[in-house]
This record gives sequence, C-alpha cells and structure tokens, in this order.
Amino acid sequence: VDIDTDSNGNDATVDRIYVEGPLFGATVQAGKLPVFTAQGLVMDDPISGAQVAFGSDVFNTTIAAGRYNETHDDHGVTNGKDITAEYYGVQFDYTPNDKLALNAGYTALQNVDAINNYGPNIPLVDGADNDLGIWYVGGKYAFDKNVAFVGEYAKSDADDYDTAWTAELQYKGADIADAGSWGMYAGYRSIDLLSVVHQ
Repeated sequence: VDIDTDSNGNDATVDRIYVEGPLFGATVQAGKLPVFTAQGLVMDDPISGAQVAFGSDVFNTTIAAGRYNETHDDHGVTNGKDITAEYYGVQFDYTPNDKLALNAGYTALQNVDAINNYGPNIPLVDGADNDLGIWYVGGKYAFDKNVAFVGEYAKSDADDYDTAWTAELQYKGADIADAGSWGMYAGYRSIDLLSVVHQ
C-alpha cells in the first residue's frame, strides 16, 4: 500500500493497493495498481482494474484494463475536476539478451470525462466521442554494465498535438536491494498535449 498525504499528514488517500499472484501461467495484478508503459513516457500512473503479464524472459506481453482517474495529480489544468476514463493497454516486450530490450504497444482512453482548461482551440481529446488511442515503440541498449541509451516514440490518433518522444543516456542506476547504489542520467523529452495519458 502506498499512501499520499499533505505536508501535515492529513487527507490521506490510497495511491496503490492491489493483490498479485500467478494464475494459469500468467502474473495477475488486481486492485488500484501502477501502470508503466513506454519507459513511463505514455503512462506512469495507477488505474483501478487488472493487469495480466505472460510469456517468457525473452518475449513478454502485458495487458491492462480499468478505470483511470487523475485527480490525485491535478496541476491546476482541470480546475480541480476529475479526469476519468476507461483505460485499456497492451505492451509487448522483447529482450533477446542483456544488452537490448525493445517494446511496442497501444494505449486507449475511452469515454474521457474532463474539463478543458488548455485554451479554446485545443480539445482535450480528438473527436466528439472523447476517445484517444496512442501507439508507441522504443527500447533500451546497454553499451556496458554502466552506460545505456533509452529511446521512446509515441503518436496518438488526435488531429494535432499528437507526438511525443524521449531520449536518455543513463549511467549506473540505483538498486533497491543494494544499499548505497546510485545512478544518473541526462535526457530530453518532447511531449505534445494529446500524445500521452499523463503529463
């Protein structure tokens, strides 16, 4: 369980609470669970629903479905209103060796309910049906045990403001099981308004 509070420890909200276990050869998570796609470029936020991962160490598929609500991360763009939608996603991961990891996937938001505060000429999603689909592809290449390059590209089906990409050069990395470990990176992200689920 991961619980958010304000600076005084008040107004606690549950950010994540879910169960995880094996089922028919897959790993299943259910509850309010974290979803992380495209190295966090497209989605790095919880949903209330379920996620199923299956496959091998070389090729793995992850499917997620649930309800998305962004109120906990309101940056003022919605005037304090909810951003809610049905969330569906699939990601394919291919890791042929220790140096290379590739991914590709699709994320869909359906029946988005939100307040548009970005400007009169920028719709929150494209089309009257309030649906948004995002394709993405990317990967990671490790030059050695310390240095790696990460890149991701995403494009939505919106008419405008529809592309995002990121590039990072990483050095080492913190490991939760290794006290004193550390890492750093230099990177750049270009994110259009309608190209990702969460900004």
